[in-house]
Amino acid sequence: MSAFNYNYAIVSRIPNSFKYSGQQYSNKYEKENEIDVEKAREEHRQLIETLKKCEVRVIELQEEEDYPECCFVDDCAVVIGATALITRLGQTTRQGEVAEIRKVLKDLKFRIVEIVDPDAIVEGGDVLFTGKEIFVGLGQGRRTNERGASAVVDAFPEYNVTPVRIDGQVQLKSLVSMAGKDIIAVGNSQNANRVMQVLDEKITYAKHKVQLSEIEKSGGVLSNLVLFLKKSSLPKEIVSTITSRDVTMYSEVNFM
Repeated sequence: MSAFNYNYAIVSRIPNSFKYSGQQYSNKYEKENEIDVEKAREEHRQLIETLKKCEVRVIELQEEEDYPECCFVDDCAVVIGATALITRLGQTTRQGEVAEIRKVLKDLKFRIVEIVDPDAIVEGGDVLFTGKEIFVGLGQGRRTNERGASAVVDAFPEYNVTPVRIDGQVQLKSLVSMAGKDIIAVGNSQNANRVMQVLDEKITYAKHKVQLSEIEKSGGVLSNLVLFLKKSSLPKEIVSTITSRDVTMYSEVNFM
């Protein structure tokens, strides 16, 4: 089974409470950042239609009003091969979101790994799998901590796991994400158009564009909205392409 060859995608519908997502933890309400829920839902529907065009089977979960950010399903699990690590979200008000994701993954016969350490927190948006290794974004006061990174190490011992120190609350996959085999997309507010031009030159397969301007007001990004899975009749582990040259001692990268 090769990495990034997915045939299932889990998504969750957008609740009415999403209107104030992104501002619920702030002391200052800003009218201009208020989300148009119906517009956000239309953007989400277009994303689902795009996934179906890519011949991905979409599992659409019912929205949960108690969890305004339940549409960001990627935060709830890290799935590599036949193993699914159920995460523990940094915001306690979001931790109940993982229950339905856990149930779906169990029904699909994935090997479920639970986090035992009560002090470990890790969100899927902070875990980047490149096909060879895993990077975990962490830092003081962040949504993922060092104990959470250790949980990733324990769940996927066949891969080298490297922590990436990041300042602030932005998630790792909001800064860098996989755009295909051996292609890493790097986002930057000043250079986004230049990066997109580079990707257009590198990516030769079919590309699809979706508008997410309303959803992005919440602080979430495209990668948060979908949890991709590769499901076969007899689940197998992804065959790692890592070599002895790739394996080093514990290393740490500071993201500037």
